[in-house]
Amino acid sequence: MALFKKLFSKSESKKNPRGFHALKISTLTKVTADTVKMELDVPSELRTEFDFIPGQYLNFAISIDGKEERRSYSICSGREDKLAVAIKQVENGKVSNWFNNEAKAGDELLISKAQGSFTRHKDAKFIVAIAAGSGITPIVSIGKDIESAGHKMKLFFSSKTEDSIILKSELDELNNTEISYFLTQESKDGFYPGRITKESFTTQIKDQLELLKADGFFICGPEKMIKDIVSTLEEFGVAPDKINYELFTDPIEMKPKTKETKDDFEGNAQLTVVIDGDEETFEIRQNQNVLDTAIKNGVDAPYSCKGGVCSTCKAKVTNGKVSMKLNYSLTDDEVEDGYILTCQAHAASENLTVNYDEA
Repeated sequence: MALFKKLFSKSESKKNPRGFHALKISTLTKVTADTVKMELDVPSELRTEFDFIPGQYLNFAISIDGKEERRSYSICSGREDKLAVAIKQVENGKVSNWFNNEAKAGDELLISKAQGSFTRHKDAKFIVAIAAGSGITPIVSIGKDIESAGHKMKLFFSSKTEDSIILKSELDELNNTEISYFLTQESKDGFYPGRITKESFTTQIKDQLELLKADGFFICGPEKMIKDIVSTLEEFGVAPDKINYELFTDPIEMKPKTKETKDDFEGNAQLTVVIDGDEETFEIRQNQNVLDTAIKNGVDAPYSCKGGVCSTCKAKVTNGKVSMKLNYSLTDDEVEDGYILTCQAHAASENLTVNYDEA
């Protein structure tokens, strides 16, 4: 049996988790009082590795106080720009506070290649985007791509005040994007008052019915807003495959994209994990998910949110069956083809093989 590179068997493994590369911070710029834009230096030998589709995100492995923390941040740069993300400081947020208050140019970070399916099809010539707060970051990247292609975007964006609008100067440079700004804590001419709610968005659609002809709708922000916008679009008859959304936190109210899959299987099972061409088999307990079991047994398996949202831990079942508790990122077709979120997957057969290399 081939031997795994154990997660902490060597200092090199500990320093560089699977799929992560060391990149240096090029610049850090405060774009609002609580948000920093960070540009990254990508060495020439890694430029292909860090190619991305606008709308995707990067995974970061950050060591703070001796503990590794993993976070995902959406890319806000265009394809021709220096690779960049914008990070909003979250109250009691260990990593976001570190980036905003302690990180500096020249620091070396461990980052994995771009992931995510919150992306525009190249044939989508007109899209509608709805965002709030830091949810604007992937929309800025998509907007720059639309600008380069000569296509059009209509954007509805909500922020607390004008000064708190993240990347506003870059948004205002998008000549092919028409923007309707909403302010929740300030009243100003040229801005709509309040949040983007089901009621306010319904009014906007009724006043601009041509928006329903868009090739796609992209929604990113708080869960409540996403839920309201999705239900509104569905009520107006927009096809589900045209509605795209990105969650930044583990959901509370929203329904998973696919129903929980259950099975009558009980007891422990034999789990075989394939990664980087190597494989190893060990026992998985009934109450343990695939990801935690793999990590416990020293496998350097990919992950980030552990909440069924980001899809970083995606793998394919090549033998056996699983039950999956939550899924906010895989499509029905992907699930049908055997793909799983290992952070949510439990063994549903006596023998189970999961292949990360086929994800």
